[in-house]
Amino acid sequence: MMKLNRLFSAILLSFAVSVNIGFCIESASSKGEIEEEKVTSNLADDKIVELREELNKLEEMNKSQYQALLAELARIQQGQATSTGISDKEGPVLGGYGEHHMNGVEGNTGEFMDIHRFVLYIGYEFADWVQFHSELEVEHAFVAGGNGEVVLEQFYMDLLLNSSFNFRLGRVLTPLGIVNLYHEPPTFYSVERPAVDKVIIPSTWSSDGIGIFGQLHSSLRYQAYVVNGLDATGFNGSDGIRGGRMKERPGISNPSFTGRFDIAPGTLGILKSPVLGVAGFHGSGNNGNKGTVPDVESVVNMISVDLRTSISRLEIRGEVAYGSITEAELIGNGTPDALFGYYVEGAVEILPQSKKAGRLSQSSLYLFARLEDYNTQFSMPEGIEADKSKDRIDLTFGVSFMPTSKTALKADYQVLNDASDKDRPNQFNLGFGFMF
Repeated sequence: MMKLNRLFSAILLSFAVSVNIGFCIESASSKGEIEEEKVTSNLADDKIVELREELNKLEEMNKSQYQALLAELARIQQGQATSTGISDKEGPVLGGYGEHHMNGVEGNTGEFMDIHRFVLYIGYEFADWVQFHSELEVEHAFVAGGNGEVVLEQFYMDLLLNSSFNFRLGRVLTPLGIVNLYHEPPTFYSVERPAVDKVIIPSTWSSDGIGIFGQLHSSLRYQAYVVNGLDATGFNGSDGIRGGRMKERPGISNPSFTGRFDIAPGTLGILKSPVLGVAGFHGSGNNGNKGTVPDVESVVNMISVDLRTSISRLEIRGEVAYGSITEAELIGNGTPDALFGYYVEGAVEILPQSKKAGRLSQSSLYLFARLEDYNTQFSMPEGIEADKSKDRIDLTFGVSFMPTSKTALKADYQVLNDASDKDRPNQFNLGFGFMF
């Protein structure tokens, strides 16, 4: 917004310059006295030179602002929500996000604390059209004996050509769903991420490859990539394709294709700034670490549709995702032919505008509820019966207080059910998160 304000100010100043030039010339021609005309003419000449210099400066400034806005578009399309600018800063730029949880599970599991993740963002601008972005994540505070994780979630370079066509190469976010792109804690209301964005769309889902992105119209953005495939030997009936992600040296013997369109038409009646996202993935499961081939001729197809909008003080979001897996019977582990899930969520801001003053001037307080219905064994290979416990419904409701737009304090309760005869234990969660 600050960049847009500066650009708007530059346009106004350019207009003022044009008016002043016209006024000076018109004033000089209207003088009747020769001496006064000479003096006025000299002053006008000096003024014109000065104003031309100002216009040249404005032109250069507008060029840099255009590149800055283009870079911001690139970050928005990729889902880089740390809101850390690059184009207007020198040297490496630091950002990041993190979240700390307390989870209380009914029954014998008990309660525990968890520094769920801390992510450090590092970016650098080599030129106004060549930029580097990265995110390094540490999960669960400690890595040992199969617990915790350190992983590069993003590691890519942008080559910014124009608003409609740009290149991106490296490790990017596979652009399915809402949370896989926008997963910084202040961007969603619950303590834990939606389950649909864990076991149907396996967030955070990164892929290595090359692609293009841009804005085809003021209301239409796109991104498309050729990326590494999946390792089908990691698929199962509980978490779907989640175990098939490769985080070290992913094989690309059988590459995959993924892309996304975002349609943002502006305010439509009572719907404020709706954004409709449509994304897809098509790829092979016959890939392994360091280029090995596990000899599993499986193909994964997935499509997702998501919507974000608001009506007055009510914010609404929803998502639906469907995936299919060929040769599931050869993979085993309860791997399904298809998996499916959706969720709808609403959040009402209840902090009165009159209270937003002083320390609360940037604050928001939300009450929210989310309903999820998802099944990681939606369809099974012939002759294999589905496990009813994989057909799940989660109801999550709670409160999210945001002291600022980049911090959040959260509390929620989850009522968890499935289609089996066994009861899933409910869960109470507390947490805080931030991004910078």
